[in-house]
Amino acid sequence: MATRIVDGSKFALSGIKAADITQENGDKILRDIPIYAAIERMDAPTYQRILSEFVNGLQRGKSTDELTTQISPILNQLFEEALPHVASTILVEYVEMTVKHMKLLNQESGAACYMYANPQSDRSGLLVTIGSRFPTIGQDQGAMKTKVFDAYRGKIPLGADGDLISRSIADVVKFLERRFGQEANIMAKDEVNPSEYSSYCRVVAAFYEETLRLPSHVRAATLRKLFGVK
Repeated sequence: MATRIVDGSKFALSGIKAADITQENGDKILRDIPIYAAIERMDAPTYQRILSEFVNGLQRGKSTDELTTQISPILNQLFEEALPHVASTILVEYVEMTVKHMKLLNQESGAACYMYANPQSDRSGLLVTIGSRFPTIGQDQGAMKTKVFDAYRGKIPLGADGDLISRSIADVVKFLERRFGQEANIMAKDEVNPSEYSSYCRVVAAFYEETLRLPSHVRAATLRKLFGVK
């Protein structure tokens, strides 16, 4: 659930002359932003890619928002790769944050909540509006990404037997079926209708809340599996 509402990657730019747009000065700007400093420590080659995109964007006269949009795909891919391999406490904190955001947005708009959870489906720029209306969401996400990048120390195994994880997920799904009935099936749909966005968010939020209630020895492994550890 990495979204494009990323306040932590905003750039504070003012009064930069064309002659000052160099790799060295771009590096100084990025290193002053915690999320990029954390990326440099975690993955120097990816940081260099971001730096090149940043300097190239400045040289082309791009705005802060345009630079953020240009760099976000690199940042989000790195986040998705790192998230499953951080400490269990951070995994839990990330899920708690996500559930909190989804519930907040679902009160406002089912569509806003759905696009938050599925940013690849946002064709109308709704996430930009969400970021403006709820700036704390972007701030939370920026802080979480920074924490994940700082905490990453390489790939780690699931930490539990695959059958145990599968049974745990099945138990969570059974809980959803008892609570929501047929509505619980919405998570498995390839395409969710706009009229179902709010229901989708309720079910997904409940899924993660129930996953957090699993015994600690299987909870982290289940989250790692859900977030991509093979």
